[in-house]
Amino acid sequence: MANVDNPCGLVPVGHLYGAPINGGVRRCYVHASYGTALYVGDPVDLQTETDYQDPLGKHLSVMIATQGDGNFICGVIVGVEARPANLTQQYLPASTGGYVYVNIDPNVIYKVQDNAGATPDKTWPGSNMCLASGTGSTVTGKSVWEIAGATSPAENDSYQVMVLGLDDREDNELATHADWLVLINTHRFARTSTSDGTAVGFYGVVAT
Repeated sequence: MANVDNPCGLVPVGHLYGAPINGGVRRCYVHASYGTALYVGDPVDLQTETDYQDPLGKHLSVMIATQGDGNFICGVIVGVEARPANLTQQYLPASTGGYVYVNIDPNVIYKVQDNAGATPDKTWPGSNMCLASGTGSTVTGKSVWEIAGATSPAENDSYQVMVLGLDDREDNELATHADWLVLINTHRFARTSTSDGTAVGFYGVVAT
């Protein structure tokens, strides 16, 4: 049976060390002039524009992440704060402003669909891959980000996710549009090391 093509962005499903996954969520700021809509399941990064920072300095300011090799991610949107203007809206429209809830824990495991850019293979688990962006659904509020199948799996620490394996379900097979379990590899809040084992700190951003 073919897999259903139903991307939902990155969906948290577990923790690398078996811990609960409800403790790493932060309320993050999105400026009213930011011109990109944000959806549940979208990966985000730290906002780099000075004018788009939280004017009170209380919250991290975020923007949509950039797909592809070498681009950082600071977390994944798991909720959008309701706005009085539209209490039922489940996403944050462009140029609206508000708050999103972002899971910033670098050890969270996410489920994400592949985009059929290549035929999935048994060698994918353990490799690094990149993500492919897309505009989410204004009806469901869900993201449509996926694994970029056309980016060949590699031993590449600048690729955005590390593949752990297929989501182990009866209706999920090793074929196009499969759901995979991944860790964010280019996470801003994960300590990394150089090739000689030297510790490296978090990669921050200074808005300009």
